[in-house]
Amino acid sequence: MASFTAEKEAKVREAVLESIKSGSSRTAAASAAGICRKTLYRWMQDDEAYADEIIVAENKCIGQVEDALFRAATIPDEKGKFNTTAQIFFLCNRARDRWQNVKDIRHSGSIGTGNREAALKALASGGQALKAEEAGDGS
Repeated sequence: MASFTAEKEAKVREAVLESIKSGSSRTAAASAAGICRKTLYRWMQDDEAYADEIIVAENKCIGQVEDALFRAATIPDEKGKFNTTAQIFFLCNRARDRWQNVKDIRHSGSIGTGNREAALKALASGGQALKAEEAGDGS
């Protein structure tokens, strides 16, 4: 574990914060400042005010991207066209009840290899064994 003087640690902490303010991930910011990610997380755990500064910086960046996405979805480009992908992305995330890419599909049967012998028998007989089992004669 690297040991810093108080002055050096303060400079590294500030460098990490500035990097995050410019949009870097925590891992990238820590690496750019010459520390490992674990050190950053330890600092955040030990110093709630510093952790709050990191979170505020991240949220500000997220807000800037959200604003840019909204503008891309609602303001036409120089050719008068809207960014349809931005519109769909926005709606899928903000109006999930009406716009979703994934349908909720429920399966009521069992999943697995519970009746492996019957399946192998059915395959070997070209499906005749399965039809016989369903009919109830079990042959």
